[in-house]
Amino acid sequence: RQSADGEDGLDSPGDVFVFSQKLWNADRTVVVGNNAGYCIRTDPGAPDFSDTDHPTLPDDVNENWGQCTWTLTFNANSAYTAGSTITVSGREASKTTSYVAIVGGTVDFLGATGQLKTTPMRFDGFDYFEQ
Repeated sequence: RQSADGEDGLDSPGDVFVFSQKLWNADRTVVVGNNAGYCIRTDPGAPDFSDTDHPTLPDDVNENWGQCTWTLTFNANSAYTAGSTITVSGREASKTTSYVAIVGGTVDFLGATGQLKTTPMRFDGFDYFEQ
């Protein structure tokens, strides 16, 4: 995760972070694509895995929230045509399950709608969201 942070170096409202990570199959044995996007931090209330939490902004002491948009891009190892994408957007939690809107897709997902469930998890020493 990379961030465009304010001067304080802490997780603060308005901070932006970007990410690009592997998209795994259900067994976490094969990389089936990429998951890339950005989030704008809206409520950095709770400690998370980043060690950059803001100590004086506990709006929600159990959770951190961001307004996020990202695209899942599938490769030839997936069950979908390589290059198929799903784009999602919504309010995402850093520590608990969230549901974000599917705003569209391409190739195999052309015209896609609905919602995507995301759950934070650690895998191979890194933080991921199970989708």
